[in-house]
Amino acid sequence: MKNKLRIPLLLVYIAAMLALYILSVDKYSWMREVDPYVSPRSININTANGYPLATITFVFILALQLLWFTLEKRKKGKVTAVVLALAAALFYLAGVLRLL
Repeated sequence: MKNKLRIPLLLVYIAAMLALYILSVDKYSWMREVDPYVSPRSININTANGYPLATITFVFILALQLLWFTLEKRKKGKVTAVVLALAAALFYLAGVLRLL
């Protein structure tokens, strides 16, 4: 794969990972930091909107890495695509477990 395609794919991957992080952050965690006596059950947390968007973002990242894997001719590039996909999977699972 040429650098003209590799660099934009990497930039899109980084942007998608940032979006995945933003979608998986608990927006009410600051309340527990300010007052540790606030029970998490007393806060009405509606994270149902973040989960589907995080899943869609994760599927987009996997599709992007699949595209990278198929277009790459070098073994090092294919390994990089697999490692980036595994990193996204770990990141997604950590975020989903935090949302649930």
